[in-house]
Amino acid sequence: MSGDLSSTELEAQRLIAGALVRHIKHPQGRDKCALECAKALNTMFGEPPKADSMQADASDLRRGGFKVLPAGLTADEAADVREFLVQRRRPSDESGRYYHPPSDISEAPHIMELATSESVLALAADYLGTWPTLASLPVWWTDVPERNLDDQVFHRDGPDVRFCKLFIYLTDVGHDDGPHEFVPASHRWDVTMGKLKAAGITDKEQLIQAVERLFTSAKFDLTPLVDAFFKNDVVTFTGPAGTTFIEDTYAIHRARPPAPGKSRLVCTALYSINLDKGMYPTMTGFRDAKPWKQRVPDTALAQYAIRHWAT
Repeated sequence: MSGDLSSTELEAQRLIAGALVRHIKHPQGRDKCALECAKALNTMFGEPPKADSMQADASDLRRGGFKVLPAGLTADEAADVREFLVQRRRPSDESGRYYHPPSDISEAPHIMELATSESVLALAADYLGTWPTLASLPVWWTDVPERNLDDQVFHRDGPDVRFCKLFIYLTDVGHDDGPHEFVPASHRWDVTMGKLKAAGITDKEQLIQAVERLFTSAKFDLTPLVDAFFKNDVVTFTGPAGTTFIEDTYAIHRARPPAPGKSRLVCTALYSINLDKGMYPTMTGFRDAKPWKQRVPDTALAQYAIRHWAT
């Protein structure tokens, strides 16, 4: 791997990423733009290495938008993380959330190792078509909120023109614990168009309008449209602590709020082509955290993924 970004080039990338996701809404336009961005990075750094592993095969992710990873955290490893973070937990805010700062996350066991593991990064690289950047790494508790939050209604994420997100359950998550819900293949224009046609929308103008509504800007509440067209397709992710899966959350998804008396601890890792402009200020907190870089594998993929935060 060769090439590097100066601070000026880094700021330019942040601005470009923000402009791309604001102005390119059509999924086919996003795909074309992602391809050009990937080509540019591969010209600068060369093709990313590939791993000879079924876990690193992104075909399921491209087709259905998600993939469950058998090699996530073990139950004992998840317990290690949870026990460490319980000691540093603070009260949740009015939204029912407490987000751990980068200083906690950088010291917690196992998280950084999994987020920068070769199998996960090779899977992200296969999906993105280029070198993945670790663009966000939040860990948070969710209690019962006073109202449904933006991510507790069906919506799309839009931090980049192409990205994928790793989810790690750090507590047991059943149907009452705030499980993640996902609409398979809803990141794809062709599948969405087919669903609408199957529902009886045949007029071309109505069809285009309905599809455009389903691919509207990030965080828009798509629950009524999911109820109308995808109600029987929704996948609910439950499982014991350590359950790990990866998704393209440009597809429609939500986190259900937990039931009274329940609390969920989860970690996500966002892998993108460009930086996430919204999460950039938070991620810079890793630069001042206690040394953690030595826990990251000394591989080309891992060193590229963390290169903005390891200085």
